[in-house]
Amino acid sequence: MLAVDASDAEALVPPPCSEVALVAAILHQALLDLKHNAPEYERALSVAFFANDGHHLQRLCDLVGLDHRRVQRLVARQSPVSG
Repeated sequence: MLAVDASDAEALVPPPCSEVALVAAILHQALLDLKHNAPEYERALSVAFFANDGHHLQRLCDLVGLDHRRVQRLVARQSPVSG
C-alpha cells in the first residue's frame, strides 16, 4: 500500500474551481436581481454592477477569464433594463 501524507495528497489533487463557482453564483444572483419583481434597491445594485460601476464586474470576470464587456452584452440581451 502506498503511504501518502496530507501535503502530498494536496499536491496530487487539482485545486477546486471555487473561484469559478463563486463568480457564477454572483452573476446568477445579479441576474435574478434584474427581474422586475426584485426589490427596487437590489435591482438598482444589480444594474450598477452590470454597468461595471466600481469595476466590480470587470474584476470578477478577470478572476475567471471572462470578458466583462461580453458579459454585459449577454446580460443586456437577456434582461434589458433602463438604468
